[in-house]
Amino acid sequence: MAWKGESDGRMRSEGVIGFVSGAGKSFLGTASRVVRSRSRGRGLSCSLSEPFVRSGSAFDYPRIVTLSTSVNDWVVQRGLPSERPDILGLCTWFVVLYFGFSDKIRLGTALRKMMAESLEQANVGKDVAEGIATAFHTFPFIFGALFIDSVLRGGLGPGFAASGGISLSLWAMIFELGRPRERSEEELEEERQAFQAFCEFAEKSLDRRGRCHYVEVATEFRRQYPKYRDPRVLNDQVLKRFVASWAPAARRTKAGYYKDLSVKTDSIRDVF
Repeated sequence: MAWKGESDGRMRSEGVIGFVSGAGKSFLGTASRVVRSRSRGRGLSCSLSEPFVRSGSAFDYPRIVTLSTSVNDWVVQRGLPSERPDILGLCTWFVVLYFGFSDKIRLGTALRKMMAESLEQANVGKDVAEGIATAFHTFPFIFGALFIDSVLRGGLGPGFAASGGISLSLWAMIFELGRPRERSEEELEEERQAFQAFCEFAEKSLDRRGRCHYVEVATEFRRQYPKYRDPRVLNDQVLKRFVASWAPAARRTKAGYYKDLSVKTDSIRDVF
């Protein structure tokens, strides 16, 4: 009769060996089915409910993916990164490319305007050109973000791609906060009309010599053109830009006095 402890140890050992043997047979059976499927020359197809081991050795790629091996092999054969696009990386690099680092205008807005102008020159209606440009101007930035994220993830790793995209996107947002607000076509047209009215006023009421204060110019202009009497319609900052555009040689001091600019005392003042 065998010793009870020896019998128990033998039983445990045989149980462990049987479990390992059964697991190995199960794994080898699954691996052989995968190999037979590949040997038929047909790529594996699967759904989200049927994942399979990534192409290559099961020990080299212990990750489960849902892409078909045919697509993955096609990408690898052409030297492209086989990593799937990362949503966070795609969004951050899109923000970097679309908003850019200009302190005047977004890169996306500049491209949209260029596309609209090109379509208008091609005898496309203004409204149609604006619609097409608005709908398609983001596509180059999406493809660019996808390319940058894929290259960085494949070459330098996902950590570098993610950290670089987040850092640069924060800088792009800082530039966006410092940029002036984009104005609509109606606002730009109103400003053009206001500048035209100021030029008419300046030709008959201002002289590019002498000295005067800004308040004198603003008061006289608003008196002759009651439409712009309300500062909410035409504020002082815009009016100062009008003065600088009409008389670029005039210099304004910190106290608000202009040199080489004055209001004509004998000018004809038409009150509308």
